[in-house]
Amino acid sequence: MYNDIQPDGTIQFRGPDRIVNNGTEPITERRFINSDFVKLTAMTDEQGNPVQFTSKHEGNIYRYHVTFDPPVMPGETFVYYSEGTISGLIKPVAGKENTYRYYMNHSPGNGGPTLRIETYLLPEGAELVSTLSEDMKRSEKDGRIMLRIEKVIPAGGSLLTSFQYTLE
Repeated sequence: MYNDIQPDGTIQFRGPDRIVNNGTEPITERRFINSDFVKLTAMTDEQGNPVQFTSKHEGNIYRYHVTFDPPVMPGETFVYYSEGTISGLIKPVAGKENTYRYYMNHSPGNGGPTLRIETYLLPEGAELVSTLSEDMKRSEKDGRIMLRIEKVIPAGGSLLTSFQYTLE
């Protein structure tokens, strides 16, 4: 997932997903959930065509239903992208002026290992203070700090990602 952190602390995200049909029947739909701080605004295929989906808010989650038209046929792979915004994960650090913290413990609920690749582009002018994830790589993109982590989360496991930055 690619996360572009805005100066106000919201995150604009774009993330790929891939459906591989190893079965004998067409795949016509997929269902998944997100926490309600994630606002999914669009889904598109590799050519930029819309992928139809519906959402329903229940408690503190959104339930999504994606419809594949045409269906993903046996032996086929379908790649699509989700995009939207995330709110509330970037918070001011108490007692530290202009210092902000991202903190998230990802716990996939798919029952198997999950490859999680996360990229964070800090706001323009941000200075990195610290990272909690030991494997987080730092680079630059267009003069902005970019952080990246790539981990396989085992079934029932989680991935804690946290970092702090200052913003003048």
